[in-house]
Amino acid sequence: MSQTSYNLSLDKGLAGQRADNGDIDALSFLYADVQQVSTVTVGGTATAGTYSIVINGISVDFVRVAEANAAIATALAQAINDEPTLANVVTAVASTLDVIVTAVHEGTPFSVAVVAPAPGTLTPVLTTTSVVADLNLGVFVKRVAGTDRNAVQLETGDAIAAVVGIVERPIGKLENSGQGNVIGDTSEDVYDSGSMISVGRRGRWLVEVEDAVTPATTPFVRITATGTEKFGALRSDADGGDAIDASSILRFLDSASAGGLATVEVRIS
Repeated sequence: MSQTSYNLSLDKGLAGQRADNGDIDALSFLYADVQQVSTVTVGGTATAGTYSIVINGISVDFVRVAEANAAIATALAQAINDEPTLANVVTAVASTLDVIVTAVHEGTPFSVAVVAPAPGTLTPVLTTTSVVADLNLGVFVKRVAGTDRNAVQLETGDAIAAVVGIVERPIGKLENSGQGNVIGDTSEDVYDSGSMISVGRRGRWLVEVEDAVTPATTPFVRITATGTEKFGALRSDADGGDAIDASSILRFLDSASAGGLATVEVRIS
């Protein structure tokens, strides 16, 4: 005999899930890896001797005779670009006292070490890491500047015009061990960098809200996140400037308590 009733309440759904099948518009985006950028600054008193930048264990050298620090930076950048074993690894440019080293490929880290004759100095700093944080579902994202369909998390200073849509939960399972894929696993589904994602631009989706909302609530989207907060999540106020008014592109259709699921209607032209 078939069972038509259950002694438990089923969940409303999952964050990023479509609330219904009507009037849906979504675009494919790439949640892209990024290129590592490291900066090596030439400092101290320019000193005769060998200045070395070591990238992935490969030492690139410049022997200083009487050159000033800016000339040392220029020479080191050129030496990096002239090193054949690094041709498919990094490129370098000089900017005053800095040697700016950039990975050729996104998502491929490289190591940097330095040696300088004292009191001359070389100071390396990781400017941009190639490590991209996992992307949550049901949050709003923006397009990477200069690309057609690369998406990235929102960040401090973004305006609502930058938002391209909501990260949609796929109809099938994600290719990770997140929630729903393994019985008893309560970890959260996320996208790894380099994943193709569906970004909803028109329609209705379920989102996890940070605080209580109702259909009368003005929606705000988070652009500054700390601790367990999520970039692109929705809430009911500006949270001291960490979230921006999103009423021009979406509205709440029902009520939810803090941490609960609300239905949002999105309209991005």
